[in-house]
Amino acid sequence: YGGHVDFKLAAEWFQDRAKLGDHQAQFFLGLMYYKGHGLESDPMQAHSWFKKSALGGLPAAQFNLAMMLLANDEWQTSEAEALRWLNAAAEQGHESARLQIAKVHLSHVDDPVRTAAAFREFGKLANAGDPEAQMQFGLLHVFGHGISVDYEEGRSCLRQSALQGYT
Repeated sequence: YGGHVDFKLAAEWFQDRAKLGDHQAQFFLGLMYYKGHGLESDPMQAHSWFKKSALGGLPAAQFNLAMMLLANDEWQTSEAEALRWLNAAAEQGHESARLQIAKVHLSHVDDPVRTAAAFREFGKLANAGDPEAQMQFGLLHVFGHGISVDYEEGRSCLRQSALQGYT
């Protein structure tokens, strides 16, 4: 911190610690492979290191692994596996995981059970002050997906989101 950034040296240190089972080093090594910092960008290596770290219980790794699984079909996994990792991260307080779970459920707008799950999760996050959740929750009220249309509640949620600067 505050000095010269040497990604190659950092990668060496993270590799040494990651191979010894340090879950945080595994996570950071996964990030370095994912972003190509100090190492050649390699999504397969990023996936491998995120998974090792996720299995070790690190919420950020569980979230990143889930996001990789959702974004890319080449891992040959199901949405259910990604949700399993998101739930593991959310249970440890990873707020972005909770928001992503709601988004995954909302992507199944024709399934009333999934839409209701999205509505509940967006509602909890909106009440906790998350501006993106407030926007989503407001839109659910305005368009009535899974609930009765409530323009006033929708307007209120959208306004709260906008007041926090959410575009």
